[in-house]
Amino acid sequence: MSVFGADKARFIPHHKIEQALFASSMTWTVLRCSFFMQNLFRSISTHGEDIAERGELFIPAGRGRTTFIDARDAAEVAVEELLDPNRHRNTVHHLTGATALKMDEVAASLSIHLGAPVRYTNPSLPRFAGRLRKRGVGWDSIGFMSAVYSLTRLGLNQPITGDVERLLGRRPRTLDDFLVDQSWRFAGRSWT
Repeated sequence: MSVFGADKARFIPHHKIEQALFASSMTWTVLRCSFFMQNLFRSISTHGEDIAERGELFIPAGRGRTTFIDARDAAEVAVEELLDPNRHRNTVHHLTGATALKMDEVAASLSIHLGAPVRYTNPSLPRFAGRLRKRGVGWDSIGFMSAVYSLTRLGLNQPITGDVERLLGRRPRTLDDFLVDQSWRFAGRSWT
């Protein structure tokens, strides 16, 4: 399991891990995933706290777009790979959602499904890092998230692939699909 852009972004740890895997004598399959929808309520990112407590999508992604993928779709692809490893041997799959969204579009979907206004605040990287650090998020996590959001800000996280649909025989779940069955997490502050 890796992240979108790990082939080009040498500054994220996934790049080095992928390169070591490719250079090894092992067979491999890499699943490069776009932004997991579940990141919206992970305790490590604290995005859920900002959404639930402040009505803010506090992510420094600028006007860039990103494709969101439900981690359950990625897990189904991983199961397919495990069940038929020869089909996926030494292959990189780029797993994305079907739509590239701006963060204000994500905030609009959150507003609809949570029944309360959520606005995209587009903080600066220092402001983002400062808030997360005050919550006890480690510098390693802050650095990684800042790198990923900088890639989004620069327009490097928006490609859409058809890999999920090709591998699963169905379209990936949409953010709205995801929020229909996961919005309860914000009301209950049930972070993963």
